[in-house]
Amino acid sequence: MTSAESISSGWNICRTSILALIVQFFLATGDMSCTFKRPEPQPRPSGVPQSAGWVNGKQSGFYLDCTAGEKTNTCTVYSGTGRIEASGQYRLAGYNRAATRTELVYEWFDGDYIFLADNKRLEPVGPLKWVP
Repeated sequence: MTSAESISSGWNICRTSILALIVQFFLATGDMSCTFKRPEPQPRPSGVPQSAGWVNGKQSGFYLDCTAGEKTNTCTVYSGTGRIEASGQYRLAGYNRAATRTELVYEWFDGDYIFLADNKRLEPVGPLKWVP
C-alpha cells in the first residue's frame, strides 16, 4: 500500500467515525424535533376557529389560522389555551402572492415564518402585531 492509499484509507475511516458520532449524539440526546409533534390540547379551546390548524413552535404548540387572499394572507396565531398571541400579513415566499386555501397546510411556526407542507413557507409582510 502506498502512502497516498494509506492516507485515503485513513480519511475514509475518520469520516465514517465522525458520521457515526453525529448519529449517536442525536440518538443519545433524543433530539428528534423534526418528527416530534406536541399533542393538540383537547378539547379545542373556545375562541379558536375550527379552520385553525395545530402546529409546533420553538417552545410550545400554536394554532394558526390564515385567510386566503389575493396578494397576502391574514394570519392569526393562538396559544394552546386559545389566547390570540399575534396577527399579521403574510405572503408565500418565492412566489410573491398569497397562499391558496389548499396550500395552507401548516407544519411549523418559528415566531416569524409559517412553514407549510411541500417545503413552502409564508413570510411576514411587515412586522407581526404581538399581543402583550
